Amino acid sequence: MTKIITASTDFAESRIVEIARYYGIDWIKRSSDNLSDALEKIPVMTKTDLARHAKHDRISRLQKAALFSETSGSTGEPLETPRGLIELDWNTKNLMKAFDRNVQPGRDRVAIIHPSIMSPFVEAACLALKELGIGYLRIFPIPNICSYDRIADILYRYEITTVMTTPTLLRKLLFEVDSGTKHSINSLPIQKALLTGEVVDDFEVHNIERMKPNLKVFPFVYGSSEIATVMIGGKDLFYEPLTNDFLFEIVESKETVKNQETSVGKLLVTWLRPSIFPILRYDTGDLIKFHHGKNASESRIQILGRDRSNSEKDKIKTIIEQTILDFEFPVFHFDAKINNELVKLNIVCRENDVQMLKAKLPLVIEGLPVEMKINDKLHPFMNFSITPKISRYK
Repeated sequence: MTKIITASTDFAESRIVEIARYYGIDWIKRSSDNLSDALEKIPVMTKTDLARHAKHDRISRLQKAALFSETSGSTGEPLETPRGLIELDWNTKNLMKAFDRNVQPGRDRVAIIHPSIMSPFVEAACLALKELGIGYLRIFPIPNICSYDRIADILYRYEITTVMTTPTLLRKLLFEVDSGTKHSINSLPIQKALLTGEVVDDFEVHNIERMKPNLKVFPFVYGSSEIATVMIGGKDLFYEPLTNDFLFEIVESKETVKNQETSVGKLLVTWLRPSIFPILRYDTGDLIKFHHGKNASESRIQILGRDRSNSEKDKIKTIIEQTILDFEFPVFHFDAKINNELVKLNIVCRENDVQMLKAKLPLVIEGLPVEMKINDKLHPFMNFSITPKISRYK
């Protein structure tokens, strides 16, 4: 079963027909199909499908583009995602809504901590801050050019109140500041962290907030380079879908436990606004939990991430996370590889806390022996410049 969320089904129906024709699907006619029936006739698209379609009419799109951008390429070849003026404008306005909930002109200054190479999200975020009249800067560690000492100094001198970044990059910054700069974590003026790009759950929030007790952590937005910003985060860790601009489909699996309050399933997204390269039934790869409201505007969404349900491994994950949260000291990073024979843990903490950590971590979890590496110098988290996202579980 598929749950459809959008502000106006009439508007969505007409746009679906137009977008389908762009992709050569011309047998769908609004007069004979309701929205659900029309969608069922359209194939679900993946990143591979988008890459294949991107080769068609490419010159025309490049001529119309106002911003040249592409995906990071972390999961394969980069996908070109040029933005025209129209979609760049409505995506910027959506990011303005998100920033407006968290920062104010004159009071806040924002640091965007991200490599930002060819990122349509970062470009639109900067445009949004400019339109709101909020001062901002972009910064990222670059060997021999921008050290962590300099980053900490810039945050301090410009009295940056807010950082927008990923959970991984924020924890890396706090680890490096704590490990070897002239500033301490508590001396940094940042008060708010707007996090995106990875799942922001209770564990992530509580773990980061104990690194800097006066820091408030919020999920900022949900989206990607392909689909743009499609949801705005809230302080309760739920997201508000932007139903005027997008159509959301939640494809429930046969194993889904159904009730009247929630739906759990794979998330598909369709653009309803004009663009030079429209998105149609795009498979985000993420599972979400949809909390039903009286109407689309009252709906709330919880991002569950890409992990597929596995009850035995979920028990292990819960034990690991609860154990780490019970420590009296922060853990700046951990990831785990779980198979049927072994749990392999990589953990990064302060050197002074290593012995205490070893004493508190269980040697066996759910019958599986635990193999630990602590502050492994070869781990990607220990690199000078790291990728914005490092998966918590493998």
